Amino acid sequence: MRWLPVSIAAAALFTSVAAFPGRARAEDVRDLPSRVGVLPSVGVGVAKIGNSSPFPSVVGLTTFGIEVHAEVPPYGGFFRFQFDSSGLDGRWTTPSFALGGSYRFFGDGVERLALLGRFGFLYERWHATSGDCPIDLFFPSNCKALVAPAPSGVLLNTVPIVTVTGDNLGLLAGVRAEMPIALFYLAVDGEVGGLVDVSESTPGTVLHFRLSLVAAFRDARKKDNEPQSRDPRQRRRQP
Repeated sequence: MRWLPVSIAAAALFTSVAAFPGRARAEDVRDLPSRVGVLPSVGVGVAKIGNSSPFPSVVGLTTFGIEVHAEVPPYGGFFRFQFDSSGLDGRWTTPSFALGGSYRFFGDGVERLALLGRFGFLYERWHATSGDCPIDLFFPSNCKALVAPAPSGVLLNTVPIVTVTGDNLGLLAGVRAEMPIALFYLAVDGEVGGLVDVSESTPGTVLHFRLSLVAAFRDARKKDNEPQSRDPRQRRRQP
């Protein structure tokens, strides 16, 4: 139940943003241009594995991913791939696929801070092994989890290698804050995900929280695509 406060806090944040007065009105962002982008991300997280024995049940994660995002404000959609690893500390790793949508509450992320709500579906293939294969930062090594054969005539008291792999399906909910930077795209993602194993009893259920930094180059032609002001008086003053 230790994850219940996190879920409640995420739901409260999402609800409070949805009710944000003034600038949160949908008509404030509908004049923004359509956007398509490829967005790399890097981040950290923590995961709670349900049926984890003999491996740790709570592990820290490092994440590396890339996302394709398309938006016709205020609505958008995205597809994301990322790899999560807990290294030798827990040896849990997973490729993660996400497909979902977004809603822009306010801001353009260029001249004003912007906030988007995000939701979607997750597929993750969680894997753990006791073979002590290292994870170099965000990338798994080519280490083979094999026990060397004993020399002829020698008996070794070795512990067998344990390997666990499970296919998991679930949901995600989160927010993205886009920084008001005109030179390049910079955003911070906060996300909560919950999954259920559909293949084996291990890992059973997975709950995780991720915090990621998203950065990319902007289209140099963006100024030509900026919408005109909705105020007729301001439009008349434009050359």
